[in-house]
Amino acid sequence: MSPTSMETAETSASPAQNNEEEMYGVDLTESKDGGVRKVVLCEGTGLSTVPTGSVVSVKYIGKFMNGDEFDSNIGGEPFKFVLGQGVVIRGWDISIPTMKLHEKSRITVQPQYGYGKLGGSKIPPNSILQFDIEIVCWKGTSVTKDGEVTKIVLVKGEGYDRPNTGAQIEVHLTGKYDGKVFEDRDVAFTFGEGSEVNVLDGVEAAIGQMVNKETADVRIEPGKFGFGPNGNPEFGIPGDATLEYQIVMKNMEKLSEAWELTNDEKIATALRMKDKGTKFFKEGKHKIACQQYAVVVKMLDGYFDEEELKKTNPIKVAGHLNLAACHLKLGNNFKCIKACEKALGIDKENIKALFRRGKARLALKDYSSSKSDFLAVLSLDPKNREAREQLRIVNQNLKIQNAKDKKTFANMFERLAEKDDKNKPTKDVFSAAVEEANLEEARIKAQEMEQEANS
Repeated sequence: MSPTSMETAETSASPAQNNEEEMYGVDLTESKDGGVRKVVLCEGTGLSTVPTGSVVSVKYIGKFMNGDEFDSNIGGEPFKFVLGQGVVIRGWDISIPTMKLHEKSRITVQPQYGYGKLGGSKIPPNSILQFDIEIVCWKGTSVTKDGEVTKIVLVKGEGYDRPNTGAQIEVHLTGKYDGKVFEDRDVAFTFGEGSEVNVLDGVEAAIGQMVNKETADVRIEPGKFGFGPNGNPEFGIPGDATLEYQIVMKNMEKLSEAWELTNDEKIATALRMKDKGTKFFKEGKHKIACQQYAVVVKMLDGYFDEEELKKTNPIKVAGHLNLAACHLKLGNNFKCIKACEKALGIDKENIKALFRRGKARLALKDYSSSKSDFLAVLSLDPKNREAREQLRIVNQNLKIQNAKDKKTFANMFERLAEKDDKNKPTKDVFSAAVEEANLEEARIKAQEMEQEANS
């Protein structure tokens, strides 16, 4: 057969194939086996089709070939799922990436692309299915808890490893605002230190969810992960702008995890990260410093013998204390308290841990606990001026708080005293005794608070 006749044989369709296409639409399968076919019922809008890796919302009706309906969400909430992750039948993962926004199409799915030989709860084995599907919307998967940064995978990467703090990163960044490119560059940096090379927090957060060789589209909504309320005059970007990035992870080498290292290597890594953290802390870069100190304590969490503990415990305590200092600066008071308590678990009389926990508790208006911490500091170091000053502030706040509480109790006494007994003609002795006991307890509580404020 000549090349020409071969080409003709490959491209010409049989009458049966033409008939199937007329009835059930275009064959979407890569192998062209007719397993997934689509007929557009209502054209969509725009040029883009649903990207694989996005969170897509759809409305649908599922029917057997005889027209009997077996499933539908029409009239209810749209069905949301991550496209291309195997959470739906293969026929959907193949057909939906060909659809545009608001498009409605009828998808015919052969058993091998549906529920196969086994079937499903409502689906008999070897069933051919038809779905009428409408694309409601799509968005990227959330990178941040608040959803301000979302990501859609365009090219799957290699393996499963994602960057950790200290990983060496090489990426290509293309940033757009309002459709115009404002940034297009290669950049290499240490993960966790992106701001040192002008990588936005939102971009670094997205990179933290990528694997090697992956390409992703990233959307950064107005807020703390972009240029913020001031925008970027150099790039002509106003405040609180929505940004779009395409990120290519060209290369990524993770920092070795603790379980991959010998104890000596763990100690060396911890010391190196501690020094980096201290450098960033002194520069006022508390967020970056915090990440370095977190690696310090993580490296030293495993088993060490008694001799090694003599080396590791002081480093570990310093790591927790430095974490606490960073959290105080960042206003993460609960995290500060937790870090202090980790340090106190190793050194129960550590003055810095007690002091920093006291400051965090004071910020949280836990005055009694804060006072206990500052008193503990002064019992260990009676000349500690900072602790004495903080104790003075605590006592001032306690006095104000106790005055408010005393007023509340006084109002309660008045309400109890003025209580109209007209609707209680048969008040028994037991009830009177309980009421009197409650009054007495309230008086004692008020006296105790007044004494504490004056102490």
